[in-house]
Amino acid sequence: MRIATGRRAALGLRGSLGDDLRFINRHVRTISRVIVHPQFRSLGLSSLLVRCLCKHCDTRYIEALAMMGRAIPFFERAGMKRYEPRAGDAPIYYLYRKRQRSTLNLQRPTSNLRC
Repeated sequence: MRIATGRRAALGLRGSLGDDLRFINRHVRTISRVIVHPQFRSLGLSSLLVRCLCKHCDTRYIEALAMMGRAIPFFERAGMKRYEPRAGDAPIYYLYRKRQRSTLNLQRPTSNLRC
């Protein structure tokens, strides 16, 4: 699986397959496609959409794969970290790592979806 190598390196996963999968299911969400109508491209909407998703997602990590990541680096512009694949033709792995919330503020923030 292509995503496995980049994911394991980025997240520092070293446990058993079962433990790693439980961690991923609980703490990671995946962006699978970002599509902007051709009429509205080159306006920064894809980066804005990804930033908004990362801000409002309820998990600590958000990941994405991009075959065109070198040519169109909007995931990086949205604040995601780029992890180069070992093979030159493999997709680029991106990971957004949320900062830990302060333990003093235990209330969950309200989501108005304003970015």
